Amino acid sequence: MSANRAVVVFRNTSSGAGPYILVLLNIQNASILDTAFGTSTGALTFAIARLTDTIFVLVTDDVDGNFIFSKIYETTGDTLTSKTASQTIHNFQPTAVSVARVSDTKFLTIYNIDSAGASNGAAVVGTYDGVSTVSYGSEVTFHAGATSYLAMVRGTNLYHVYYRNDGTTSMSGKTATVSGTTPTFGSAQGVVANDIKYISAAIVAGEKALVAYADAADGDDSYVIVATLGATSITKGAAVQIENNAAVTATYTTQSATDTGYVAIRKPASDLEYVPITIVSHTPTIGTAVEFLSNGGFPLIHYQSMII
Repeated sequence: MSANRAVVVFRNTSSGAGPYILVLLNIQNASILDTAFGTSTGALTFAIARLTDTIFVLVTDDVDGNFIFSKIYETTGDTLTSKTASQTIHNFQPTAVSVARVSDTKFLTIYNIDSAGASNGAAVVGTYDGVSTVSYGSEVTFHAGATSYLAMVRGTNLYHVYYRNDGTTSMSGKTATVSGTTPTFGSAQGVVANDIKYISAAIVAGEKALVAYADAADGDDSYVIVATLGATSITKGAAVQIENNAAVTATYTTQSATDTGYVAIRKPASDLEYVPITIVSHTPTIGTAVEFLSNGGFPLIHYQSMII
C-alpha cells in the first residue's frame, strides 16, 4: 500500500486496561479509514509489525485471561480484516511488548515476563502458516533483570532491542540475529543515562535508528535520539526534545530519494498527533505537529503505529 497509510493501535480507556482499537489512518489528511476492536475486556500493552505489503501482526495481552498473544490482520484497500484468532504466546501478564518482521511468515517478539521478576526480558519467534494459525519457537532471555519498557526494530542485518534496565533506570540497547526460530543477542550498550519511560524506535537506514522516549527525570517530557547500534558498539547523537509530558512512538516512511521523513505519534494530553522529523547524520530536526484524534474522542494511554 501507499506510504500515506498508517495503522495505529491503542486502548480505549484513560486509566487501567481496556480493549485495543486498531485504526487505519490516512496520514496526509489525518482521516480515519477503518477500525477494528479487540474482543478481550482489557489490554495493557501491544505492538504491531508489517510482514508483507498487506499482512501485519499484532502482539498484545489479555488482562482477564492473564496471557500474551498474537493476531494476524490484513489491509485490503482501506479495510482491516482479521486473519487469525488470538494465538497464545505465554500465560503471564506482560507490561511491555515489541515485535519485528523476520520474513513474510515469521516475526520476532520481545516482552517482559514480570515487571518485578528476574530473567525479565524475553524473546520468541512466531510463524504464521499463511491461513489461520501461528506457532512459536523456544523462549530466549535477553536481559536477566526487570525491564519495564522496551522496543525493537529491524535494521539491514540486525534486530535492535532498546530497553530500560530497571536496576539503573537507564536505557540500554542490544542487537539480535535470528536463525530458524532461535534469536541470539549481542552485548548491552548504553543509549540514555537518564531515568526513561515509553521507549519506541524506527530504523533510519542500515543499522541507524530513531529512538523515542519519555524522560522521567525531566517531567516525562518526550525526546528522540538517533543511534547506530552494533553487536559490541554504539554511535549516537544528542537527544532532542519533542514535547512536554508526552509519550512517543516513532514510525518510518521515505518521502523521496532525498527527503526522508520520520513520524513520531505522541500524546500531549488525551490528543493523538504525528510529528515529521528529518535526520542528518545523527541529528534529528523536529517539524510541526498535526493532530488527528482530539481529546474526548478516544482517551489514550498507550499506542503503537506503523506505516503501510
